[in-house]
Amino acid sequence: MSIDIKCPGCGETDELRGEPRTDGERRLIALVCEVCDAEWIREPGARPTCDRCGGDDMREAAQAVVEKSRGTQLSIQSFRQTWLCPTCDADVYDKYKISNRPLPPDELRGEPRTDGERRLIALVCEVCDAEWIREPGARPTCDRCGGDDMREAAQAVVEKSRGTQLSIQSFRQTWLCPTCDADVYDKYKISNRPLPPDELPTETD
Repeated sequence: MSIDIKCPGCGETDELRGEPRTDGERRLIALVCEVCDAEWIREPGARPTCDRCGGDDMREAAQAVVEKSRGTQLSIQSFRQTWLCPTCDADVYDKYKISNRPLPPDELRGEPRTDGERRLIALVCEVCDAEWIREPGARPTCDRCGGDDMREAAQAVVEKSRGTQLSIQSFRQTWLCPTCDADVYDKYKISNRPLPPDELPTETD
């Protein structure tokens, strides 16, 4: 199978240069995009098997590598080669192909919280500082068709920041029915963006 090599930063496929490198017995290639100066490492010929289903049809992807740049602020410094299983990682792989963006880093800060008897996790993205709440294990049924194959999604929470200007303050966990919310769910998977809020703040006297 041929592999299309493109810059994980800007999507460029032609203006790329590579230099051979070694890491012990591993033969690597250091790639640099001539358009946006993004850098990443590839290991040609390396194609692992999936540690979940055992499949060998793994797909190559680029994942962001972040480092602290100012205090606790993190920025993307480079990209690394990683692999996705088109079966076990189907949703992630579909979003990756469509979004033309690198995968986020594996590490996300998480702090346990409680709300009565509910066990929650407050998550923070180390790249953009976005915050949201998840309730692990919670999976409701659809109140329209009764289906239990609900899909988790992130929804924006907005507040007024300057006068009438609205800005996203955080995200909340919500659920979509792949049958009743088919159009919304398909757009959500493709866009790689949070759902808009249900209600917008209104002017108060």
